[in-house]
Amino acid sequence: MNDERLNHWYSSSKDVSSRLAETIEILDDITRLTSDWVWSLDDELNINFISDRIFDSCGIPAEEVLGTRLTELGSFIKSPSKSHQPDFQKPFRDVPFQVITRAETTRNLLISGLPVFSFETGQFTGVRGIARDITDQIQAETSSNRLHSAIDEISEVFILCDKNDEIITANRSARTVNGAFVDKLAPGTPFSEFVTSIAESGLVSDARGREQAWIAERLEFHRNPGRPFEVRREDGTHYLIHEDRLPDGSTATFSVDITERKQMERSLQEIVKRQHEFATDVAHELRTPMAVLRANLDSLPDSEIVNSLKTDVDAVSRMVEELVAESRFEELEIVTDERADLLAIAKAVATYVAPLAIRHDRMI
Repeated sequence: MNDERLNHWYSSSKDVSSRLAETIEILDDITRLTSDWVWSLDDELNINFISDRIFDSCGIPAEEVLGTRLTELGSFIKSPSKSHQPDFQKPFRDVPFQVITRAETTRNLLISGLPVFSFETGQFTGVRGIARDITDQIQAETSSNRLHSAIDEISEVFILCDKNDEIITANRSARTVNGAFVDKLAPGTPFSEFVTSIAESGLVSDARGREQAWIAERLEFHRNPGRPFEVRREDGTHYLIHEDRLPDGSTATFSVDITERKQMERSLQEIVKRQHEFATDVAHELRTPMAVLRANLDSLPDSEIVNSLKTDVDAVSRMVEELVAESRFEELEIVTDERADLLAIAKAVATYVAPLAIRHDRMI
């Protein structure tokens, strides 16, 4: 193995001063890439250098902190894996540090440092270090955690899949409703495996006896989201499922429990059915009395009162006939593949109304 190591920056300049200046410039560029600002302490741990970039991130002029300690500039934060304050005579990395800016906002940083010892005496002479501002990162992580927590707490079932149809996350409701195969909701699981588990479990009524067909239909809905659709489970619960394709190609699945709504719909349908049956029965019972009443009125001499009664009876009779006709229409079963001869129907209708048309001198 080649034991040679690069111990200096490459430079095309032969002048020592130029090479030194170039090396300093390179180090400064690298420092800017790896940190937000640079600092150093003397042997008494007072700040003897700090880069001007501290003003950019914290609004504090560099010259104001010279001669002070880091603990006067901010405070080290305790963490489970690190001590409250680093041992400055030992190397340390990414120690949490907070600074209160001039705008009275908090900036979170990670402080790293290396102790410096005299080459001749070995005595401690200070510390050199860098600071990385992670405030924006922490805020983004906090917002992400809040969003994840909110999604986890919503009552609707929520499942998010990536563009490859692999599950990214499933909230608490999804895990509870699908507790029998919650392992199929683990991140990285293909959505097709989750759907297959549901079909094969016998949990979905529409999938019983036609599992493969139902799986194909469900995956088609998932890959090409459109209108919401319903899924009925064997335990009597109903879910309205709505899926959306997101701009990055991922798919969000929302399932709302509509069991109570379906029960209300069935109750309303039953009420309407009973009311309709009652109205139909009443209509049938009234047909004969109304016909008798009309016949009796016809036997009376014409008068203003009799004619008025005839008009009223005719109006009521029409309402009765409409109720009877409506009941017949609702009971009519239409066979979708049945064929009808429209010409024959038209002739039959014309024959039926012809006497009435002739009587009134009308054309059909």
